[in-house]
Amino acid sequence: MSTSNLNESNGSSRKGSTTPSSGMQRQASQKGTTRRKRKEKKIQIEISLWINGVKYQYGIMCTFCAKAKAVCHCPLCTDFYCEGCDLTAHKTKKRQNHVRSTISKLDLNAAARLVTFAVRYHGHLRSLQAKCRQVIKRYFDKKTLNYYYFNTNYGTVSWQKPYCLRKQELAPFMAPEYAASKVQNLYYLWKAREKARNALLAQYKKIFDRSRGEFYYAYNGRSKLLPRSTWKRPKLLGKQLLISSPYTHSNAHLSSFSLSDRKTILPEGYCTNLHN
Repeated sequence: MSTSNLNESNGSSRKGSTTPSSGMQRQASQKGTTRRKRKEKKIQIEISLWINGVKYQYGIMCTFCAKAKAVCHCPLCTDFYCEGCDLTAHKTKKRQNHVRSTISKLDLNAAARLVTFAVRYHGHLRSLQAKCRQVIKRYFDKKTLNYYYFNTNYGTVSWQKPYCLRKQELAPFMAPEYAASKVQNLYYLWKAREKARNALLAQYKKIFDRSRGEFYYAYNGRSKLLPRSTWKRPKLLGKQLLISSPYTHSNAHLSSFSLSDRKTILPEGYCTNLHN
């Protein structure tokens, strides 16, 4: 009785306990199932040829003659045409203005090769340009008034730009002091331009002319070099808007000036008798 009880207890313990080898087998089986599912998903993806929202196969035949390969597709007629059938079908007045789209001469494999080649080519070109910017520096020669390129790894100098840069260019090397002075100059120029614009805005008025139906600009400043009135907008004002006068009689806006000043301020062709 004791031996049978021991055997039963050993069998129950073996059934309940899990060995490390069985756990590894389960993990391997799970990985295998996930890989199979991924492969099935990849297989389910279908790559096909489309034109104007219509699916077609490579080497499709003409829908009319069914003898020659189709060259174009008409989205309005929803048909594929060869060269001869295209000319005959679109001779009529109703179909003359139909815009056809040409069918690609490449099959799926050739198109995929071109796309992969273009992607890899541009990727390698960008990596080469990034390495070139790290290694090669551009400097300016005051004697010849030209830029030269210095290779920091080999210590060589060349007048020709690296071929991998193509249309891009290396920025010239600037000293920190020179770059700071450039930034300061730009800031002071911007401040001076804003100050000049604010002064011009205070001295110009935008007035409406009823006779011509246009606005003209009257200058009220002290300078005698600038014209008293112009039909063109002053260039120094930039994109800033002048507050236009209300749509009333133009003489009301010139009430602050005397009669002699009005004649000088008004542009040529201006009608002073507005009441007529």
